[in-house]
Amino acid sequence: QAATVLSSEPVPTHVAAWNGTVMWSQLDQATGNYRLVKSVNGGAPKPVTVPERSGGPFDIDLGTNRSGATYAVYTRDGDIYRLSVASGAETKITKLSSPTLAERDPTIQRGEIAFIRRDGGYDQLRIGDTTSGSKGSRLLAKKRSIAGAELAIKQVAYVEQSGALTLVHVRNLST
Repeated sequence: QAATVLSSEPVPTHVAAWNGTVMWSQLDQATGNYRLVKSVNGGAPKPVTVPERSGGPFDIDLGTNRSGATYAVYTRDGDIYRLSVASGAETKITKLSSPTLAERDPTIQRGEIAFIRRDGGYDQLRIGDTTSGSKGSRLLAKKRSIAGAELAIKQVAYVEQSGALTLVHVRNLST
């Protein structure tokens, strides 16, 4: 089947896809901020009713909660947010967001959220969940520069920038 063009964006953006849903940022040229849009099953893009993001496109990722429903995660103003794609309900994830440090590039799968936090000249790759018994996040890796991460069911992959080298790591979550 031929590719379907959902949108033509004037500036680079992040895109995420999961189970028939595609989400990305669109630049609002009037404000200079980015709004989040989604397409479901190849349909026309529609705006998502969340506040715009300043300073660059949404660092969006799509995955699932523990029961398998599609959720989006992203940051705004250095804090992690989760969005139910079905209901449009947005929640700030205060259990994982630091009150003093900024988080970025979150990724979600089966209700767990991995993300990067900058602290003391190092990027920390952290993981946590939002169940009632959870107590924040745990450290998975600490590097000078982590460019991004992707969470799977049993692993997390992340990209480390080390001088002129780009290193791709895969870490099993159960070990």
